[in-house]
Amino acid sequence: NPLALTEEDVERYIRAYENIAKVSGELEQARIDSKSLTIFDCEECRSIWRRAVQDAGYSDLKSFMLADLRINYTMHYAAYFRIGQMLGELGQNVSPEKVCRDPVLRRNLYEEESAKLDEYCGRAIAISRYVQMLSKFVTVISLEVLSKADFDIVNRHFDRLFQAISNPDLPSDLRRGSGDWDD
Repeated sequence: NPLALTEEDVERYIRAYENIAKVSGELEQARIDSKSLTIFDCEECRSIWRRAVQDAGYSDLKSFMLADLRINYTMHYAAYFRIGQMLGELGQNVSPEKVCRDPVLRRNLYEEESAKLDEYCGRAIAISRYVQMLSKFVTVISLEVLSKADFDIVNRHFDRLFQAISNPDLPSDLRRGSGDWDD
């Protein structure tokens, strides 16, 4: 698949996070100085952040943010998939989300499996929180990710686009907002 992530994409992404870690003190100071609640709504922070990701090989902050969202959503599903595999191997018929929310369920497993599930649940929950946090700042992030031209064309065709994505003939996993019981 030509659109699939590559080893190079993963390495660039890791380098970007290493670079961001190196400037975290600078980011935090800029956030404080600007009286911003987060680095997402701090203009100086975005400048520092942009420099860090460009040094890692991204063309701009937009391309990094798209990669960040893509990789984190994928990691979210991958973590729960691994948990599901482990539960299946242990003969447990419990959803991964339920196991991660209920430590008592994990304690009933063998110690080694319980520790491994704790680790993956911790990772899955951390990734989920990050994705949720990003969602809260979608308006700010969209300034970097979306263009006015994108907004204009989507706004012009909004009703048709919504009809397309809420078509009742679509599989429920792809259908949005049609109001059916299985959405």
